[in-house]
Amino acid sequence: IELNLYDPGSSSTSSLVSCSDQRCNAGVQSSDSGCSGQGNQCSYTFQYGDGSGTSGYYVADLLHFSTILEGSMTANSTAPIMFGCSVLQTGDLTKSDRAVDGIFGFGQQSLSVISQLSSQGIAPRVFSHCLRGKNGGGGILVFGEILEPNMVYTPLVPSQPHYNLDLRSISVGGQVLSIDPSVFSTSSSQGTIVDSGTTLAYLADEAYDAFVDAVSILLGFTHT
Repeated sequence: IELNLYDPGSSSTSSLVSCSDQRCNAGVQSSDSGCSGQGNQCSYTFQYGDGSGTSGYYVADLLHFSTILEGSMTANSTAPIMFGCSVLQTGDLTKSDRAVDGIFGFGQQSLSVISQLSSQGIAPRVFSHCLRGKNGGGGILVFGEILEPNMVYTPLVPSQPHYNLDLRSISVGGQVLSIDPSVFSTSSSQGTIVDSGTTLAYLADEAYDAFVDAVSILLGFTHT
C-alpha cells in the first residue's frame, strides 16, 4: 500500500504544540496528552483495543474541507486543528497489510477532531462516514448533521468513554430474537458500542448464537 504520510516540516502552516498550550493542558486532564519536560513538547501515547499502540507528539495545522449549505457547495474552508505525529507504532499497526496513512480521531474527548471543530463553532458534534467499496475504496466523510427524511436517530449513553448505544433487541426477518435484555445492558465490563475503527460486528455468546440460528433458518441452513 502506497502511503502518503504527513510531514510537518513540509507544511508552511504547521507548528509544534507546547506543554503550556491550553489544548495540551486539556488533554492532560483526560490522559490524551502528556509532558515529559523535555523540550516543552506536548506528547501522547495511545493503546487500542486490539493491542496495537502509537505514541508521538502533537502538531497544529490547517484542515481543508468543503462546506455544503442547503445542498449547495460553497468555497473551500479551513480550520486549525491539533493532531498527533507518530514516532512509534506497535502491534497490528506495524503489519504491511494493515498500513495506514493515519488514524482520524472521532472520540468524545476535547482533543478529537470532531470536538475541536465543535468548540470552534464550525460544525456540531455529529459526523457521518459512508464507505464505498468499489474502485479501490473511497466514500464520503461528513462533519455535521445530514437532513434526510425518515432518518432515525438514537441518543448515546452519557458519561461513557466510547460511543455507547442503548441496544434493546435484535430482529431478523421482522422477528425479535429471544435474548435476555441484560445481555445488552451498559456497565463497566459490557455494553454496545459503535466503533469507526472496527470492520466486524462482535456479539456476546448469548446474542451471537440466537442471531446466527435465526439467519441460518432464514437462509435454509443448519447452524452447527
